[in-house]
Amino acid sequence: VFDTCNPGGAEVLQQALNDKYHGLRSYTISKLNLTYSNIKGVLLPALVQLAKQDPSSLVRAAALQQLGELKDAQYAPLFEAATKDKSYGVEAAGLEGLATLDLDHAYTLAKQMESDTKGKLVNAIAGIYAKKGNAADIGFIAAKFDETGGQDKLNAAFDYLGFLSKVNNTPAIIKGVDQVKAMTRQFNNPQVNTYISNWLEEISKSKSQEANTAAGADKDELRKQSEYMQKASEEIKKATD
Repeated sequence: VFDTCNPGGAEVLQQALNDKYHGLRSYTISKLNLTYSNIKGVLLPALVQLAKQDPSSLVRAAALQQLGELKDAQYAPLFEAATKDKSYGVEAAGLEGLATLDLDHAYTLAKQMESDTKGKLVNAIAGIYAKKGNAADIGFIAAKFDETGGQDKLNAAFDYLGFLSKVNNTPAIIKGVDQVKAMTRQFNNPQVNTYISNWLEEISKSKSQEANTAAGADKDELRKQSEYMQKASEEIKKATD
């Protein structure tokens, strides 16, 4: 653990950022706390250079992620340039950084990039689509969710549910909830089940509230969605007990 309060801490970190081993460089970046003015003032220029030209894609991605946390518009061109990188991880970090500054522009780029996606870039695009909540994007999210595995699938599930919370499309919601339910059976993990069950319950309540203020067909569809999500939440919870 780096002692960022130590007056000499910035110098130690600077040396670590210049280390020949990319693993130490990326690890150091991931542990930086730029809320400390002494760290930010000394290391920010180096961080920008690493994001631009470090030979390791892991280091470039880590640096972009740190810069993204700053939500500083001056780095928008850097984030956009990163979306044209050869590394999916770097592209993802650039897209996510841009999304914190200009979601609409990030969404436009994501639509252009979705035909060639793997790994972290899939999650980055799905996360942006979830924030936008455009029902037309359901095909991409559903397909990529099925293709994703391991820990990435759990992360994708949260993006998927976030997306479904914003759209009024009953068939898409039924399909998505069924996909997430199938994932919980694969994971067979009580903690995962609890997270998913609780979130489904929250979305169900939100859909029910929307139904109360809607009219006609919209009211009926939102009620169906709410009921289906509540039922799925209970089933997943029962599997945990």
